[in-house]
Amino acid sequence: MGQIFAGLGFTAVFLAIGMRLMKQAKFIKEDKRRAKWYRAAAVIMFIAGCGLVGSWFQGFATTIAAVVPGPIVGFLAVFCGLGVALDCWGKDNHAGRGTVMVAFIAPLLIVLAPVSLLGINPDDLVNGVKGVTQNAQLVKPGGQG
Repeated sequence: MGQIFAGLGFTAVFLAIGMRLMKQAKFIKEDKRRAKWYRAAAVIMFIAGCGLVGSWFQGFATTIAAVVPGPIVGFLAVFCGLGVALDCWGKDNHAGRGTVMVAFIAPLLIVLAPVSLLGINPDDLVNGVKGVTQNAQLVKPGGQG
């Protein structure tokens, strides 16, 4: 059971912080201050979403993305990524609960978009990178190589 949740400790910490910031923002009456709290929560949730990349959850999402047509996944990635960036940009941001929730899944969609559009199997890509790094020669001390 521990293997399933391996690597998600990072995500859990930032997810808890983001949820707490979101809950705190709900009680603020002034719109500008509330938007700042939601912006902070969205940034924290984006970081939490980055923790999902490379976990078992990405494999699950890749399986779903393989069934959905590539342009739809690409559109969702661009829409979510730009939506979060534009909502959180500048002093006059419009961040809200929706922005915070979308910020959590945006990194995963951004990683899945090229995979879905170009048809690259992420497992082959990971195995290729591991093979290259394992076959790299190390410099040995003493001038022998």
